[in-house]
Amino acid sequence: MMLYLLNIIILFSLNGNEFRDELKDYLTRQLTMYDSFDYEIMQMPKDYSSISIEQGTALNLNRNIVSVPVLLVKENKKSESLVKVKLHLYKKVVTVRNKIESKTDLNSSEFDLKTLDVSLLKGTPFFSLDEVSSFRTKIKLNSGSILIHEALEAKPVIKSGDLVKASLTNGNVTITIEANARQEGAVGDLIRVVTQNKKQYRAKVVDQTNVNILE
Repeated sequence: MMLYLLNIIILFSLNGNEFRDELKDYLTRQLTMYDSFDYEIMQMPKDYSSISIEQGTALNLNRNIVSVPVLLVKENKKSESLVKVKLHLYKKVVTVRNKIESKTDLNSSEFDLKTLDVSLLKGTPFFSLDEVSSFRTKIKLNSGSILIHEALEAKPVIKSGDLVKASLTNGNVTITIEANARQEGAVGDLIRVVTQNKKQYRAKVVDQTNVNILE
């Protein structure tokens, strides 16, 4: 009897090791967008003689938890189940060196690149310092935080009070007049402008000196 139980324990142990190797290979193939990862099995099915991952299935990732579909065999009967796995996902991202106040123009020298766990990150991180200088903050950024797109806005190229060239197109005819911006705006933003004869228009920002009048 003891020998029989020992054989069962050895069988499950061997199968468990094989499954862990299979799971690691599966996750490695599925998580190529990350620099590295580690994982912890949180929940396994019970009462089976063999277990294997259902190949060809996509990764069902919910923040840092993934449910891996598996095929179980017991007494020559097959059934499907899930293995719940907790992940730590590491990626090189842009981080804030020192606290930055809101409405501050950014410079790449204010940031570092660090490999961090992004599995629970809310927002879309920056992966390169190249883009940073074209933005300013919408909110205060804390030291050590990961820089995300949702916390930034495009730098305004026109400030309130700037003198701009305002163009109005009617068919094939374009008229350009001088106007003063009444709002700041980045490229593509809609702002109010006022002409020298005090007429007010909505205009789309083209660059730092030009806008197109819409109405």
